[in-house]
Amino acid sequence: MRIMRCCVLSAVCGMAAWAVDITPNDARIAYDGVLFPVYTNGQMVCSRFDAGTLASREKQFNNKNAQTSTGAVIRFTARATAIEALFTLLPGENRTSRFVVLRDGIAVSNIPAGTAVNTPIRIQIPVGAEASVYEIALPNWSNPAFGGLTIEGTLLENKTLERKTYIAIGDSISHGTGQYATPATYPFQIAKRFGWELFNLAVGGGQISPAVGAMLAGKRVDYVSILIGYNDWNGTNSIAQYESDYHKLIGHLRRANSNAAIFCITPTFTTSTESRNKAKGDVSIDDYRETVRRVVTACRDAGDANIHLIEGSQHTAAEDLSDAVHLNEAGARRFAEKLGEAFAGKVEQ
Repeated sequence: MRIMRCCVLSAVCGMAAWAVDITPNDARIAYDGVLFPVYTNGQMVCSRFDAGTLASREKQFNNKNAQTSTGAVIRFTARATAIEALFTLLPGENRTSRFVVLRDGIAVSNIPAGTAVNTPIRIQIPVGAEASVYEIALPNWSNPAFGGLTIEGTLLENKTLERKTYIAIGDSISHGTGQYATPATYPFQIAKRFGWELFNLAVGGGQISPAVGAMLAGKRVDYVSILIGYNDWNGTNSIAQYESDYHKLIGHLRRANSNAAIFCITPTFTTSTESRNKAKGDVSIDDYRETVRRVVTACRDAGDANIHLIEGSQHTAAEDLSDAVHLNEAGARRFAEKLGEAFAGKVEQ
């Protein structure tokens, strides 16, 4: 027997008695940008990392931050007069961010995720007059579980998309701190520009983590960007450790994906002038930028012609920031445009 649902985060309430419930493991629902979807207790958890990586000694990031859903998109095709999607926030790092609904590639609504754990979030999706492709971009700073759909109409077979894959590795700048939702992040905008499927593996607060590269063994990887170093400068990683771990990360990526194009981005512009780790004395963010240059030069000298250096500080400025280091929404958009131009000459069309 179908249980009628009342709306929590919608101005529209109630579905027709003949509406159909669709479970989240239905084969007609796709999970884009999700490496490790886990169906449990009637919910789909869109995990970006597996348990082995979260437990690895080669990772330096907070697991609560890693269990957020930045970059993940739930995609389905329907001919319907009404659609409702059900979510609940799991315990973890749930900040103020939003779900964004796209219909045929155009954003049609955004809904605050809130921060209340285990409280139903029911999203009324604006429907089209004809069969449409719907995408729900999950919040960049929340940990939602998807409980399925209720549809007045028909859920259709999803078209299989043949797309290149893009892996974004980084910290909070790539995770999306400073942006209201996943589609406003620079990795999402780059992926949209080139028609790639994004897997955003950035973790706010993280330092460089070779385990992320090792996790990609057996996964298709076409393009990778690495933008990380600000927290290494402020944290425990010395220049020597940062350089060693950067080489380990590249090594893992290359063993798993010998032909992927890797874009190494030096730390972006920041107004911070000294490390919060006072033990580092005169070590500057420029020293970490120079380290990235050395790593790329060493890799190219060793015969890796598909690794590329991009100067992050030349593609960002004070006007792009929401604080000392994070991009505001306009800054993320400008950064995506500039990175897209830098990528363009090295992207297989």
